[in-house]
Amino acid sequence: MCIPRESVIRKGAAVFTLALMAIFEPAVAKDGSVHFLGGDNKGSAPELRSFNGKDQEISVYVDLCKAKDEVLFEESERQTRIASDFEKLVKTIVFPAEAPPCPNWTKKPYTLKFARSLVKVTATSIDGKDKESVTIVTGPEEHWYMAIDLPVTSSKTLKYDSSSKELVPQGNNHQLYLSINYLVGDVMSSKWKSWYDPFSAKLLVAAQSKPLDSVGVGVGYRLPKIDAWDLSLNSFEIFVGRFWTKQDKISDGQPQLNMSTRQSWLVGVSYNFDDGLKWVRK
Repeated sequence: MCIPRESVIRKGAAVFTLALMAIFEPAVAKDGSVHFLGGDNKGSAPELRSFNGKDQEISVYVDLCKAKDEVLFEESERQTRIASDFEKLVKTIVFPAEAPPCPNWTKKPYTLKFARSLVKVTATSIDGKDKESVTIVTGPEEHWYMAIDLPVTSSKTLKYDSSSKELVPQGNNHQLYLSINYLVGDVMSSKWKSWYDPFSAKLLVAAQSKPLDSVGVGVGYRLPKIDAWDLSLNSFEIFVGRFWTKQDKISDGQPQLNMSTRQSWLVGVSYNFDDGLKWVRK
């Protein structure tokens, strides 16, 4: 008998259950087994994290009380997070009910084809009417990623966007930065093993035609995903950094461009690269 201990998704009355079972927290075991217990979760594909890679195995446990003895595995190769972010940059520059447990589990192993991949697992209810999916992000731990950073210099720097339910830059005159970051924890996961996993080290350059006119180093902290109080933030970070910015000066009554450097401490917010890139394009 194999009964999952946690991770129950509550979205109304349960229709059937797909279980990818782990023996410890968070959601993924070292042997590749994944714990996922769904309810009325038709059509959706939440992401889980596995550190297994090519030629290793992930295991799926299906509740035969509610699902067919059939599981569909769809694996697609993925890049590292830093490679994916850099590719986007180059392209831009160039152009409440819980289902009762059921003891009737069956194991469905799957051997991975790629070192890093996204594996979508789909199970079908016994009557064939409903499908439930989960996506597993596989591959080694990753720490490098890119972000778009915005120093917050006043209360008018950010505004609330009711359509996206996010905090976004107000106006088009803010100095944005492009940063390369090293996260202590795994950048592909939202579950931390220790209290310091959400911290990151940052190297920033101005997101403009002359990026070295303003550079900085900083420390960031990744906040947990927020989806409450009419606010939705995904991979949202805050940071503090030391910046060096070139500025003009007057010498012998004549203006000289970029001949002095102003140093300053700034605090701000960092956006997921996909979200922040649209502001750089403006």
